[in-house]
Amino acid sequence: MRKYGKIAFLLIVTALLFACATAKNYDHMLNGFLGASETDVIKHFGRPSAIKIIDNNTKILAYTQVDDVFVPSEFYTYQQGEEIYGADGMFSPFLNTYLFAEAPGDIGYEADYICKTLFLLKNGHVVSWRWQGNNCVAR
Repeated sequence: MRKYGKIAFLLIVTALLFACATAKNYDHMLNGFLGASETDVIKHFGRPSAIKIIDNNTKILAYTQVDDVFVPSEFYTYQQGEEIYGADGMFSPFLNTYLFAEAPGDIGYEADYICKTLFLLKNGHVVSWRWQGNNCVAR
């Protein structure tokens, strides 16, 4: 019975960790930067992707994060034949000459996860922020 209790505890902790990574929590985190200095923003987020200077006292810091992920297909082919195993097209399981490969055409798809966050600074302090994308979550 203790084993099931440990498993349930781990599932609950995992669910709570994933629940924390939300856009709402990202908003909350960004609200914490209102009034912060430019140095504080750079300490937390690193060097900006871009900076736009509006005038002597106003600028925008832009942070862009893009994660490209290839999601492979579950379809794989078992390749055998003359071009791989020789003239007779035979293979030997004892010689470890199996060859599994993705289906021709690299079946699968690309998924893009993007988050662009902008900070408007006046006189060196954050006065507002804005984000857009499908991967802006507090981690």
